[in-house]
Amino acid sequence: MAKQSDTELRKASVHLLYEEHMLCETAKLIASSTTNPVEKYVRLESFLLHARNLIVFLGWHKANHPEDMKATHYVPKWTPTSLIPIWAEDLYTSVSNAALHLSYARSGRDPLQTEWKVREIVEAIQKELNRFLDLVPKHLLDPRFQSAAETVFSQNDANYLTGRTGPTRP
Repeated sequence: MAKQSDTELRKASVHLLYEEHMLCETAKLIASSTTNPVEKYVRLESFLLHARNLIVFLGWHKANHPEDMKATHYVPKWTPTSLIPIWAEDLYTSVSNAALHLSYARSGRDPLQTEWKVREIVEAIQKELNRFLDLVPKHLLDPRFQSAAETVFSQNDANYLTGRTGPTRP
């Protein structure tokens, strides 16, 4: 794919903002109580999908499609932190096999029954996004990026403090 213009990058950055926003909002929804198993799955699948997209953008996993947005499009010398979270590869593979594709890999482990550490995932991604936002030339970002990252978690949220999720699949 050809190098993106500044205008293309600025327009595309809205999608990055969307991914970060949805990651945070679905994390909040996971923490809120629901007894409806479909709602639990929708929340968790959405969270994992947005986390996966940001893992690729940040470079913790290789982008498989030439059209994929990458942090290196904005900051050519970008490299993710040397400490790639342990969960990043597992999350990417699990979501790819069980939520994005109808595959035989689903018959193995069910990522929706995994106890994902939602808080740890969001904090690691936001830390890396903040690093990215410190390095990216501001003219390449949509003006809505004025604040680096929103605070998602309250100190008193027991679900985040335990880090436990994972509805039981019927």
